[in-house]
Amino acid sequence: MKKRTEFQKEKRCNKCGLVKPAKDFSKHGKLHSFSLKYACKKCQVERMKKWIEKNREKFNKYQKDYQYKRNHNG
Repeated sequence: MKKRTEFQKEKRCNKCGLVKPAKDFSKHGKLHSFSLKYACKKCQVERMKKWIEKNREKFNKYQKDYQYKRNHNG
């Protein structure tokens, strides 16, 4: 078993099935600084594109709300 301080060098993407270098995966954030997301960055982008296509109105509203909050200091 790997120590928690050791960072993975490679990982298999759960979406495309390819083994890729760790740099091709996003981290889970500050709380999980040693773990990587389940899908590579490329697959995550494809997943997000498909979601946006299916949820265009919801995405546009989110973008509009985000820009408003950002321009009016939250």
